[in-house]
Amino acid sequence: LIVLIFLTVFVLGPIFTISTEYWNSTHTWNYFFTNITASGVIYTLPGVFETDAFHDKAVNGSLWSISLEVSLYIYVFILMIAKVIHNKFLFNAFFFFVLILGFFNNAFFLDIFTHENYIHVSMMFLIGQFFYINRKDIYISPPILLILMILAASEYPNFDMIYNILLPYLVFFLGFLPEFRPFNNLKADFSYGVYLYGWPSQQIVFYFFSSQHNHIQTITAMTLALFFAIFSWYVVEKKAIKLKKLL
Repeated sequence: LIVLIFLTVFVLGPIFTISTEYWNSTHTWNYFFTNITASGVIYTLPGVFETDAFHDKAVNGSLWSISLEVSLYIYVFILMIAKVIHNKFLFNAFFFFVLILGFFNNAFFLDIFTHENYIHVSMMFLIGQFFYINRKDIYISPPILLILMILAASEYPNFDMIYNILLPYLVFFLGFLPEFRPFNNLKADFSYGVYLYGWPSQQIVFYFFSSQHNHIQTITAMTLALFFAIFSWYVVEKKAIKLKKLL
């Protein structure tokens, strides 16, 4: 994230801005310090992708999730300190308490989160924890997946509830298929890099190839994002992960 923000402000911004006040604008430095610390999110830079051709002026819309992720990792740290993470019974009790609270009193979480969609994302994060902590007891089964898909496809009265179970279950079902095992065992992980660099790659491709068909733009942007993701993994992330040994 830090490297991305440096590249965005000091390389991408100066190349694509149409503003003569780019370096003198406080907005430029607010973008830098707010996004690099994940204390919030600012989407635009002065004059960058701000022509009428761009439907969305955001330099990197993907940053919306980063400050929320940091908050969720702080919450994980608190659960670790409280010994909840290391106790399956305590965590499961906490998990179902949160679900029941959200089902009967959704307003409680609306007061906590600044945006309504943060509730859904945070619940998916919590469900991911639940899958991990109970990984020895959850069965990845085609019949269970089929039942969930049938319930979701029908006009089931509590569709949201079924969907929130189906989506993570489907992800893990596909992830643990034998056919995906070679892919899942790769030493390199480009997923975070693709996420960080995907949006600016799309904006850059649209800047140069706005007249091209959407399919051409998509393939080109995906290729560019993967290139940056490979750079991010081998030059930044892989080396940073090794620093864990020092801690």
